Amino acid sequence: MTTRLLVAALLVMVLQATAGAQALRVAPYLAGLDQPVGLVTDPSDDHRQFVIEKPGRIRLVVDGVLQVDPILDLTTEVAPDGEQGLLGLAVDPQFATTGRIWINFTRRPDGATVIARFTRAAGTPFRFDHATRHDLRFSVSPERRFIPQPAANHNGGKLLFDSEGFLLVAMGDGGGGNDTFRTAQDANSLLGKILRLDVGVPDVRDAPLQLREDAERGYRIPPGNPFVDGIPIPARAEIWAFGVRNPWRVTLDAPALGGTGALLIGDVGQSAREEVDYEPAGLGGRNYGWPMREGTLATAGAPSDVSAAFLPLVHPIHDYPRADGITVIGGYIYRGRLLGAGFQGRYVFGDLADRLRSVRITVDEGGAVTADDVRDHTSEVGGLTGSLVSIDADAHGELYLVFLSGNIQRVTTATDGDGDGIDDAWASRFGLSGLGAAARGPFGDPDGDGITNAREYRRGSHPRGGPVANFGEGAEGFFATRFGLLNDRDTAEPVLIRFLRAGAGEVATEVVIPARRSLAVDGSAIPGLANQAFATVLEAATPLAVTRTMTWPATGQAYGSHSERGIPTPRTSWYFAEGATTAFQLFFLLGNPSTSTAHVQVDYLRQGAAAVSRTYDVPASSRLTIWVNQEPGLDRAELGAVVASLNGVAITAERAMYTRGGPTMFAAGHAAAGEPAPATRWVFAEGSTTPYFQTFLSIINPGDAPLPVQADVRLQDGSTTAAPLHFTRVVAPRARATLWLNREVSDEGVALAGQQGVSVELSAAGTFVAERAMWWPGESATWYEAHASAGFIEAPRPSWRLPGGELSPDAGGGEPDVQTYVLIANVAPTAEAVAVTVYFTDREPVAQTIQVPGNSRVSIALSDLLTALGAMPATRAHVGVTVAAASPAAQLYAEQATYGSTTHQRWARGSNNKGSP
Repeated sequence: MTTRLLVAALLVMVLQATAGAQALRVAPYLAGLDQPVGLVTDPSDDHRQFVIEKPGRIRLVVDGVLQVDPILDLTTEVAPDGEQGLLGLAVDPQFATTGRIWINFTRRPDGATVIARFTRAAGTPFRFDHATRHDLRFSVSPERRFIPQPAANHNGGKLLFDSEGFLLVAMGDGGGGNDTFRTAQDANSLLGKILRLDVGVPDVRDAPLQLREDAERGYRIPPGNPFVDGIPIPARAEIWAFGVRNPWRVTLDAPALGGTGALLIGDVGQSAREEVDYEPAGLGGRNYGWPMREGTLATAGAPSDVSAAFLPLVHPIHDYPRADGITVIGGYIYRGRLLGAGFQGRYVFGDLADRLRSVRITVDEGGAVTADDVRDHTSEVGGLTGSLVSIDADAHGELYLVFLSGNIQRVTTATDGDGDGIDDAWASRFGLSGLGAAARGPFGDPDGDGITNAREYRRGSHPRGGPVANFGEGAEGFFATRFGLLNDRDTAEPVLIRFLRAGAGEVATEVVIPARRSLAVDGSAIPGLANQAFATVLEAATPLAVTRTMTWPATGQAYGSHSERGIPTPRTSWYFAEGATTAFQLFFLLGNPSTSTAHVQVDYLRQGAAAVSRTYDVPASSRLTIWVNQEPGLDRAELGAVVASLNGVAITAERAMYTRGGPTMFAAGHAAAGEPAPATRWVFAEGSTTPYFQTFLSIINPGDAPLPVQADVRLQDGSTTAAPLHFTRVVAPRARATLWLNREVSDEGVALAGQQGVSVELSAAGTFVAERAMWWPGESATWYEAHASAGFIEAPRPSWRLPGGELSPDAGGGEPDVQTYVLIANVAPTAEAVAVTVYFTDREPVAQTIQVPGNSRVSIALSDLLTALGAMPATRAHVGVTVAAASPAAQLYAEQATYGSTTHQRWARGSNNKGSP
């Protein structure tokens, strides 16, 4: 099986686990509640949820466990009978800072609706302070901190924040039949409406004079409310929408989960139809037609003295006869993961008759909304009992059924055998199934990264490990991107790969690297990456060696490539020594894997000129490309760069450089990851000064004083085994210098030109950054390719891992079309016996031991090594390599270089990467 087919098979297995619409089931979540009517998740902490109990209590749930004591008890003030009670709760989106909630209840003794604000009490236990209560004022003369209710039914009750952060209040028509009190079309009544309020006002005691009135009222009018200017009619400015009967539950299609920000309104019918209304994000000022219309039908017995406050009347997207179910309680557009891709975008809803349904919601390019493919899931889940009064969603978009009889159930699937809301296969694949109940459950955090298993499952990240490799660059289209992964252990390793697309959101996939195998993951095999630029994060439970190789063009014979090992951890600063906009197109690629925008400054350190600084924003979970040639003052320059995140958001950074001009796009080029900090020592295992290669070392000195840098040179020809050669060069402050090794002469008088293999160690008393670039063939006029890499700042070690190698034998038996070399530098005077092991995608590894003299370096052509072992692949193959000395005291460095030929050019493309520890 080829590597590409192996990867495709792995991806298919992963995607099949969540594809399609799964068969639904329900699982117990909470029991022993007193008439629950809602479940609300704390937006600041997904370990916490709040249960609304109709008699007047709010209960706290921590990690799925109901706490004994209520955190707010208003049972002496709430009128709880019939449709009355504590009906709604909204938690401030900034709850971590404000500690505020708003509740909706009908009060004793008159049943009026009260919207009250409470603030969390300081310290522990978690509770809300009665002394902070502030009832919103809806009338000044007479003063009313309530909304009068003329009857005991049709109170609505839902509170929620919309996508702009404003509080929505769902108000019924005041009760009776056929809008007895004529409220739903009355522009001066708050009943029969959806209200929208800006509750981000200070407490009265903290309010400055100019905000005192808003603070006293408890809200201000959002400037975008539809009736603030009297158009289309004069109406109370709090009103967002007209013409609802009893909007018991209103929900938001959550943008944070990929939703549109639309509102879905479950409006309880009278005697003919139950209806669901759809309101696109921000589109207020609608009239949903009650009491003239019930669902899509004209209301039988509609009051003749009531006409529409304004037209048009907006049809529901879905309605159904009461013979099919009574008292719609609304629901959510599904944006979770557990129910499968087939449920994405479906509105899952129910009614008080204990029925569970879903309907497909489609929005076309013109904004037209349709609802079709209605499915009844009641029998599928084994039937429901207990008076279904609410369907609620957690922070991850997973759904819960709330029953007035006292229990809450989780909506899940047969793939979730233990009913914890996480797919069993996913849990097993990432090793959760072997952990204790608390650690493996949805609220567990076995890797201690502060992200629950449920959130890891939702976002597609690794629950038992963090990032092991980060890449700032990646693209599909003109480029083809491939990731090489090496698992030299005796157990399989699951890996989560997250692709942060530039301006297009994040996609993720999961692969498993079998034990003692190499694996290549092609970007073209990942859904959602076609014609995309992206940064990449790979996550695993144990350290992993990963490289990324980009070749171009993606179709036909590739004439360009570059490769880089993964950055272990995003950081707030990165350094680059190499860069030029003279004969090159220069790009910096910044990846931001966090959930916050990164504010970045780049200091461009020009050779022979003053430094230039620029600032940029890198959006969350995205990538930014900086085309340096287009920056004012930076075209036709040779430069290094220092990249710094100004607001502490960690990022990744890479540099790509391609030749400019000529008939061939990006005829040659190279790339390198940034280095996290300057160092006093940099080591390069690779280098050649034969006439075929030109090798350059670029050095930046970020300090304020001139810096002498010493080069220790070790040669492959054996002439430096006794001691390396030396020379010293001075680098100006905050500037860059270039060493052209082919033209350097050591202090011992040895010209470095003509050397097949050169390893260089640079050192100084102060810190600096160094990179190496190799161009070929010959002099600059004939160059058509290059590769580059920063030096090692790690200490020498006895072993290194080198994933991402490639081999392709020549059909005629000549030099391989694609060849990979392993370059080993020994910086100690003692010779070492070194085992070179080659790992394949589809068979056991093979190994050969070689001798590496002291103060020297060796170059190993993998095709020669494998041919000698009788293990050379007959067709193109992707391999990984480990280099391990017999002595634990060995002082080695290892790099890898891969070259590919076309029918017209030998080594038309080439790439290089450092080994990983």
